Order: sequence, then structure tokens, then C-alpha cells
Amino acid sequence: MFGAITSIGGEPTRSQEELSNVLGGISPGETVRVITIDSEGTKHSYEIILSDKNGKSYLGIGFYGRQTEGLRAKIQGAFAKVKDPSIYYEPTWDGDSVQFIYDLLWWIVMINVLVALMNMLPVAILDGGRFFYLTIAGITKSDEWGKKIYSWMTWFILILISVMMAKWLINLF
Repeated sequence: MFGAITSIGGEPTRSQEELSNVLGGISPGETVRVITIDSEGTKHSYEIILSDKNGKSYLGIGFYGRQTEGLRAKIQGAFAKVKDPSIYYEPTWDGDSVQFIYDLLWWIVMINVLVALMNMLPVAILDGGRFFYLTIAGITKSDEWGKKIYSWMTWFILILISVMMAKWLINLF
């Protein structure tokens, strides 16, 4: 038998605790169907007769908790909070990695386009503000007019953003 045990006797075993609970509910000597899944995602089915160990059903598997110290223990502890090493995780997508990569790249492109558009707003703290100022100064041939219109546009955009945020807060309550 190889792979992660996904069910015993028709009961799912998604964690070490579920596995113990399922085995605790089955009598020793009883024949059960064990379903496993290997690293390629192929499911295997086995008929197993459970052994008796101190009056409890016994499958003959064990869990080992590696004891480490120092920095390695801290890193492993941090990962164990996110992903428990004794649990088999199945991917939530249908396994089509090409679609996943396509979606990932699409979102990366969209985020970059939106960041670029935000950066081009004619506001003083963004690159678009400087570009706007130089454009107005070049069109009017007046540095003074360029600074005035640049300042007005910055205040207009900031007031517009503030009004949108206020409307959002009002709708929130």
C-alpha cells in the first residue's frame, strides 16, 4: 500500500485525528476498504483486515514528529502553522496547470496596468503629476501657469478621491 490514506471504510480521513477516530470506531479483525491516493493523483483501493493492539483496531501505520532545534525548528514551526505535514492536501483547481499559469499571468498583467494608470494620475506625489506639469508648462510656455494648473489638478483629484471615500463610508452604514 502506498500514498496518502483518503478514506477507511467509506469514512474520509483528512487528518491524523480523523484517521484515529475512524479506526477507533471499527472493531479489530474487521475487514475494511482503504482508499489511498499516490503522488500522481491515482486512487488505489485495498481490502485490509484490521489487527488487534490492546483491544483497539490497528492498521500498522505510525506518525513521527521530527524533533529539531534552533533556526530549523522555528522555520519548520512557521510552515506547520500554514500546512500541517500529516495532512494530504488536494489542489482546488482541476489540475490544468496551463490554465493556472494563464490566470496567474493575466492577473499580473492587470495589476501592473492598474498600477501604471494610478501612477499616471496628475497628482503631485505621483509620476503623472510631474508629467502633467511639464506638459502644461510646455503648452502654455509659462512656468507659472504650469505650476498653478498642476496645483489645481492635484487638489481636484484629492477632493474627488475624498468624496468617493466619503460616499463609500456613508453607504457602508
